[in-house]
Amino acid sequence: ATGCSDVVPLVLIVNPLPAVPFPAPAYELCDVNNTGDEFEEFDLAGYAQNITQVPGMEVSYYLTEAEALAGTPALVSPYVNAVPGVQTIFVRVENADTGCFAITLLDLRVEPLPAPVVPEPVAECDADGNGFAEFDLEELIEDILDGAPDTEITFHETYDNADMDVFPLASPYENINAFAQTIYIRAENTATGCYTVVAMQLEVKASPEMPALDPIQVCDNNQDGLHAVDLTQQTPVILAAQTGGSTYTVFYYATQAAAEAGTGAIVTPQT
Repeated sequence: ATGCSDVVPLVLIVNPLPAVPFPAPAYELCDVNNTGDEFEEFDLAGYAQNITQVPGMEVSYYLTEAEALAGTPALVSPYVNAVPGVQTIFVRVENADTGCFAITLLDLRVEPLPAPVVPEPVAECDADGNGFAEFDLEELIEDILDGAPDTEITFHETYDNADMDVFPLASPYENINAFAQTIYIRAENTATGCYTVVAMQLEVKASPEMPALDPIQVCDNNQDGLHAVDLTQQTPVILAAQTGGSTYTVFYYATQAAAEAGTGAIVTPQT
């Protein structure tokens, strides 16, 4: 040994771990492919920007924490969730220059679509015979929702308008196609943004026609001003005047106000 020596500086560098959210923001998709099965195709590669946007970071995904720590085997993107509804996977964010990495959790969620109840064809009477009428769409919403929470209902004239959520119809709405028209209901979950579009029918029915009726005359044999009258003798005349092709029922009332309200019909119009 010579006893010779030299002194040189040694720099110790402690590289920081990548900064990642814990857990990562959930990756949510609507259940549009084979609706109801709760499986969807997740673009994991495209979702990396929601985890980190720092240059030089490599993002990969794993089924287990052990696999994430080892860095293999990574999930291939696009990835179809293996657990229906909600599946938690592990995300590894690695600095390509330093090799330092951090691990976080990511929930893959398949959100259900709204299930609006499609009403039976909604009919309104045609007051003037032109095939057009006003429809109160707002009064349909409660039955369409059937108690579903966090759901918004809008109506549209075309499927494309409903699909793109543009040009919602105001209520009351007058049909633009005479006598029968299809419109579309958009039901959107306000929490998830998932939506369903379904068709419903509007129908304008011919209003009954009231012919001129001859007075019913009876003789007041006992001079008391009272006599049993069979009102139903007018029924064949009234039905014969109808041209709407529907089934009609004739009711008789003691006053015009009662007839217009449709309440308090005479129980035994034959007598």
